Amino acid sequence: MLRESVEELNAVIEGSILNFLKNNSLNNSLYRVFSFRQEFSNEFNRLLHSPAGDPVQIQITDKHFPIFLKGQNLNIKTAQLVLRTPKDQSVEEFDISINGESQTSFEGATQFGRLPTSENFASLFSTGILGEHTLVVNIPGNLAPDSIVPPDVSAIDSDKLTDIYLYLEYGIS
Repeated sequence: MLRESVEELNAVIEGSILNFLKNNSLNNSLYRVFSFRQEFSNEFNRLLHSPAGDPVQIQITDKHFPIFLKGQNLNIKTAQLVLRTPKDQSVEEFDISINGESQTSFEGATQFGRLPTSENFASLFSTGILGEHTLVVNIPGNLAPDSIVPPDVSAIDSDKLTDIYLYLEYGIS
């Protein structure tokens, strides 16, 4: 009896939240930041320590989002890469592709503590954020190791790039 009451109340609350988000999507965005070092650590290490041009896949699933959004159509409004680098580390000439779309412009964004931030590439996720996504370091630029000692083939110096964040602003439709 108690269990049914709790489940019924949970369903009502979940429905109210979803209804609010759907009907107020212009003013009520949800936010999600993925730390590649934390959430895709194996893939992040492959990205750092593989030669430039090697593709690395990440899998984004509904488990990466609040449970009440399971089965909902997520509408990505903003998607940006934020590079975690030491202070004053240049990212000049750095070129990384996401799903075949090259990201080469990284400016210090005040909302991210002046960390190098890509332009908005939300259009890449117009068919959905869930699924497999491919990242490729095309040109490491100033993030490349100062010297490469064989057999190391790392495209990126892990002291120069300590994390990549994927910032998402989204709603439901």
